Amino acid sequence: MSQPVVPRRDVLVLARPAADLRAISAALERMLLRPVLVTDIAGDGTLAIGLRASLRSAAFIVVVWDVTRLHRAVAFEAGFASGAGLPVVILDARRASNATASDLVIEAFLTGPRMHAKLDDSEALEQELRGNSIAG
Repeated sequence: MSQPVVPRRDVLVLARPAADLRAISAALERMLLRPVLVTDIAGDGTLAIGLRASLRSAAFIVVVWDVTRLHRAVAFEAGFASGAGLPVVILDARRASNATASDLVIEAFLTGPRMHAKLDDSEALEQELRGNSIAG
């Protein structure tokens, strides 16, 4: 008899180091999902190894974009995650006036859905996540 399939509950959250992720973590936890931050990833010395292990257990990826220019490390991590074939959701937490040439990069390389909410508004973040076809 085969083992029951256990749904993936981890969500890899990629964000710049100074981003405040308390609200999105709370929103994910209310949805019975476990946020996994890059700072939580254990590897044997390299980020790539830790990312690969985290990607195996992730249901989907959330890329947090909360400043005008997408942080280089986040762009690398998001590309790595996207290349692994997992669904990627972009949380665009910038003000509308902050659109830049980086938007073109995101549109070209990360074609997943975009969510729009303030990074400190846990209820709006949860609503966006639940309304998203990947997370909902």
